[in-house]
Amino acid sequence: MIGSQYFALLAGYGTAMIGWLLLWRAMPGLWAMSPPFAPRHPWREVGWALLAAAAVLGIGWLWGADMLLPRTGPSEAVNQLIIYSPFLLLLAIRRQPLSSAWLPMRRVWLRILVGLGLALVSLLVFTLARAGSASSTSVITQVYAPDHLVHAVQVLLQDVAIAILFVRCAAALGARRAILLLPSCLRSLMFRRWCRAGPTHRVSGIWSWMPR
Repeated sequence: MIGSQYFALLAGYGTAMIGWLLLWRAMPGLWAMSPPFAPRHPWREVGWALLAAAAVLGIGWLWGADMLLPRTGPSEAVNQLIIYSPFLLLLAIRRQPLSSAWLPMRRVWLRILVGLGLALVSLLVFTLARAGSASSTSVITQVYAPDHLVHAVQVLLQDVAIAILFVRCAAALGARRAILLLPSCLRSLMFRRWCRAGPTHRVSGIWSWMPR
């Protein structure tokens, strides 16, 4: 048993990553590489993506000022859709495929099942690694409670937004430079937001949904 929650999280996420790598090698066709996104004017696409990101920040400010829907129940999931809608509109307006956001639809149902399976195994590893954790059944029930649907919507939309930004930066800068640049910018933005939040908001915003 590992005393620190951070090490338990590392064990859980590490299990998911290693499991995915093994499955990717065993079933390479399931995650077949899509043709690279190669627009005629890559920097123009970067500009559109940054404009969408600025719109997301603006709508997020409205959410922080309680100017969107009430932050309770399903309406909060709708809030997340509204906040990240600029990226979804970007794909529609620019007539770009979902594959340019790392969302290829081929055999998507099987990839979702694989993801759910890896998530369950990772939660099991988390409960085994964390000292004093509740049973795996209790933790899984908490994580997949209907009240936590908003977290799934938020994380999915965040990942789609990051994928859209990365794919377009990679088209303009190259994949290696984008790998170095984009995560650094995102970490800086998140750190500044974390520093501006009070101690109570830092704890509640990060850990309130985690199983105890």
